[in-house]
Amino acid sequence: TNGDGKADTREKFGNTGGTGLALRNGYLYHATTTSVLRYKIAPGALKPTGAAEAIVDGLPEQRSHAEKAMAFDGRGGLYVNIGAPSNACQQPDRQARAPGQDPCPLLEKHGGIWRFDENKPGQKQADGKRFATGLRQMIGLAWHDDALWIVMHNRDGLDTLWPGQFTAAQNAEWPAEYLVRATEGSNFGWPYCFYSTAEKKLVTNPEYGGDGRKTDRCGSFTPPALAFPGHWAPNDLLFYTGTQFPKHYQGGAFVAF
Repeated sequence: TNGDGKADTREKFGNTGGTGLALRNGYLYHATTTSVLRYKIAPGALKPTGAAEAIVDGLPEQRSHAEKAMAFDGRGGLYVNIGAPSNACQQPDRQARAPGQDPCPLLEKHGGIWRFDENKPGQKQADGKRFATGLRQMIGLAWHDDALWIVMHNRDGLDTLWPGQFTAAQNAEWPAEYLVRATEGSNFGWPYCFYSTAEKKLVTNPEYGGDGRKTDRCGSFTPPALAFPGHWAPNDLLFYTGTQFPKHYQGGAFVAF
């Protein structure tokens, strides 16, 4: 309140946690692990008023990769990630040399982006439409240039799950984490393939017979627009459309790891 850069007033709202927040058209949208809620908020207000309205609820409850993000396309579309509660769709999961399920049943309701109506309360997952698939966990979303841009956490444990086939040094760099550009129907290949920064292409995951070089089942999948080193964990994404920063930054994307 006095311009010194330190908070003088703090306000809490709601009764649950979550990772997704967005201010839009007089509402504060809040994504929990299983829902998207919204509250009315007045211009300039610090705290919303009234009870939460559930725009989407009943999303899958899961122990891992449950966090949600949101993006809006400006045409009524609300995009929500539903992460895959798995490393590479192994059965049993994260067991050395366990094969991947083929096809991976998790992709029916997980491992992708669903589009909902941002103004329609009471939607369930079945009311939405799967917009993109083949993604493990992706809690950074941004609508930009008529497409949905996504940052993704990839699988891990190449050396411990496949000893003798992959080394700790390889696992330290592989597989790449992703920045992807998604349009309706995009498939980015999880859990069947991962992008190798050494091979500079998508290669087959060992759970599906890969050796770090084979590409036998990866040709139909969309590669990332940009590949980051393994395990960097990109958590948020923002395209810079302002002019305050120097020209080098204008039109670029900031990624928080």
